[in-house]
This record gives sequence, C-alpha cells and structure tokens, in this order.
Amino acid sequence: MTLRELYALWMFQNRLIVICRSAFLSLFGLFLAFVGTYDTYDLPFIWRTLYWIGFMNYGGLWMSLAAGLTFPRLIERRRPVWLAMAWLNGLSSIPIFLTVKAVSIELYIAQENDLALSWQTIREFYLREGNTIADLLLGYMEVLVICIAVSCFVYSLFYLWHKSQIKKTPDIAPTLPAGYKFLNRLPASQKTRLVCLAMEDHYVRAYTDTTDHLILLRLKDAISELADYSGQQVHRSWWVAYDAIRHSRKEGRRYILTLNNGMEVPVSQTHAPELKDLKFI
Repeated sequence: MTLRELYALWMFQNRLIVICRSAFLSLFGLFLAFVGTYDTYDLPFIWRTLYWIGFMNYGGLWMSLAAGLTFPRLIERRRPVWLAMAWLNGLSSIPIFLTVKAVSIELYIAQENDLALSWQTIREFYLREGNTIADLLLGYMEVLVICIAVSCFVYSLFYLWHKSQIKKTPDIAPTLPAGYKFLNRLPASQKTRLVCLAMEDHYVRAYTDTTDHLILLRLKDAISELADYSGQQVHRSWWVAYDAIRHSRKEGRRYILTLNNGMEVPVSQTHAPELKDLKFI
C-alpha cells in the first residue's frame, strides 16, 4: 500500500472507503466496549458500547485531519509509510487525550452535584485523582497506544482488501497508439505523421510528412492494420489520413484531394459519399 493510497484511506474522497473505515472503527470500538477500557466496565454494556463506537469515530475524524495536514507534504517529499503513520498517530493522539480528560472531568462534576466547571474544579479533580505529570504522561501513552492499534488495525484490513482486489484484477494489455502495427513497419527515422498510402503492385508505399517508404504488403492488409487510425480508403489504390487533407477540388465527375505534403490523390465514386458526409469534399 503506497502513501497516496494511505492518504486516500483517511480522506473523504470516496464514500465507500469512508463507510468501510467507519465500520472498522466501530468494530474496534465494540472490542474496547467488551474489554471495558479506561474504567468503563462499570457502565451498562449498551452505554459503553455507544460510548466507544462514538469515540472511535470521533478519533477517526482527528486522524483524518492529521493526515490532511501532513500527508501531502510527505507524499511530495517521498517519505516512507512508517513515517506517515508516526505523524498520523502522534498528532491525532493529542486532541484525543485532551478529550478523554475533559470527559473524565465532566463525569467527576456529574458525580459531585454541587460543583460547576471552573479551574478550581479541574484542580480539585486532579488533586483528588492523584494525577501527577507522570500519570498524565502515562495516560497519554495509553491513548497513543490505542491510536496506533486503531490505525494499524484499519491499515491492515484495507491492505488485505487491497491485496485481494489486485489478485482479482485481470492483466490489462498496455494501450497501443492507433495504427501501431502498421506504423511499426516503418523505419525508425521515418516514424513521423502518416499522410497516405499508395498501392504499387504487391507493395504499399507509405508517405509521411517528410519522406516515403515501400513496404511488401497488400493495401487491403495495410488498411486493416490502420483500422483504428483516423483515415480511410478513398480509391482502390489509395488510403488517406484525415488530418492530412488540406482541401479538395472537382474535375469533371471526380474529386481530387490535395494533401499537406503537396500530393494530389483521386477520389473514386464509391468513396466520395463518405468524404462528403465528413465535409472533406
């Protein structure tokens, strides 16, 4: 999985990815609800399930924000995936940890009915809980570990899914330029813009905008190889590229095409209607 694919995983560019990511985060939240992490085991199962599923998706939003802030620069500088994961977890874990503490303070206030939210209340909360700087760092490390576990969990599931999709994807032949088979018959020095083909016995003379080359090939077979090239047969002995037609004139009952290399090519009555429909004559 490349860094660009990891970036797409945490962004909101694809609705299916967003839904799958939310499902994976909810699944991890369900696991934390069973475990009862952060002393939530005393809560009724339904409430702690809702709490952890909601909190995991809330944390996912912070991870998306962290990815949006850091991944574009990391992609530009071609940094490894592990460094992107470090930035993702390091940045997102800070606001998540602060939110955890804020929720703990709110629960403390809810238990003490006579308290209101203030700096004094927050101070009393930390004094009562015996929170030291070491305790805060330990609490942050716990949040960081959960963030790493969540991101690795989501990454692993998407990696396995991505790998399975690659196996299912059939090999697609590379796209070749129009008329590749015929143009490949021309010498390398003459592979410029094709103008027209002229039949000469069992040969075809291919005219380009710079030179010409004689090829041992029937005109019918040459036209078949140029089926996807922008042009058509205009006479039993001639094939012309559309972009080579400069203008046309009528001489008696037949039309003459003037090409961009100065050549003049006759148009048979059979092929004249097609060229009229295309406004070439």
